Amino acid sequence: MKLSDKEHKQHLLMYYDKHFQTDINFPFVAFSHEQVETATTQCYLLVDQNCFNDISKRLLNLDQDVLAKIIEKMQKGEHFNPETDSEKACF
Repeated sequence: MKLSDKEHKQHLLMYYDKHFQTDINFPFVAFSHEQVETATTQCYLLVDQNCFNDISKRLLNLDQDVLAKIIEKMQKGEHFNPETDSEKACF
């Protein structure tokens, strides 16, 4: 059975030992989780209408392997300098 985030938080608050009810950090963490989720699921890209087709084609034609390598390097905190045309297109 899969619970929604709200149901999961309610379940945690009803836990038998009242651990989550007495934890002073739980409300902060729960609220922060909601903020992060909202920010990551409700973002969008604004584009001038006359540029939309060109930009959407460019996004759809990015090399996913190159993009994954760039993401991996940046997540590790490494400096990335695009060199190939594929890297430049992704960056």
